[in-house]
Amino acid sequence: MLLFSLVDDHVHIVLMAEPERIRRLQAGITRVFNFRASARFTPPFVREVESRTHLLTLVRYCLTQFEHHGLAESACTATGSCFPDLVGARRVPGLELALRRALPRFQLREAYAAVGLAAELVPASDAALRGLGARGLAEVVAATFALGPGLEGNQPGPRLARRVVAQLASRAGIARAEVAATLGITLTAVARLAARPVPEADLRAACLHATLTAAEGAPPARAPVRLAELAAAAP
Repeated sequence: MLLFSLVDDHVHIVLMAEPERIRRLQAGITRVFNFRASARFTPPFVREVESRTHLLTLVRYCLTQFEHHGLAESACTATGSCFPDLVGARRVPGLELALRRALPRFQLREAYAAVGLAAELVPASDAALRGLGARGLAEVVAATFALGPGLEGNQPGPRLARRVVAQLASRAGIARAEVAATLGITLTAVARLAARPVPEADLRAACLHATLTAAEGAPPARAPVRLAELAAAAP
């Protein structure tokens, strides 16, 4: 998958695959969305990506869908936007957009320009994280890992997210008691989480998401996207 955009009533997905796999991919994607969505999908429409220039136009096309459809959500922070994934501000297990494989010379500034940001993101400082407080930090981390706001559960995703909250809070000087109250755990558990290793890329992604959220002046989007149809483009 190179790009995606999930807006109010349809989905755009840009795929790179061998021609003989397209029908199978169409069927698989449709089954997944029909299982997840509150409405049934119509049969997907497929259009071949004709050139590098065409693919470059699809980057802007996908990133401007929210504006194009007059939606209140921003492509910078919407759960259905691939912008956070492109710029490293979201870490969804198993998802790694392969845009640079298809466009080796692609520059991120093109994605930033499409969503109206003049400069590349800089990870939030400790002071900025401290200003969020434990609850705000937990919300940012939940959005970073595409999780619910409570970070509850014993699955790998919530466990990692709780470690990220504890470690970033420790760096930022947020009181452990505040973190414990937010996560619903003990002070001892907070200390244990803060001491466990976390990939630097995950910590950086959360800090980037915090900056992205601040730039938008809005809390991280957590509402589920309602879907009705699927449009896919593939070479």
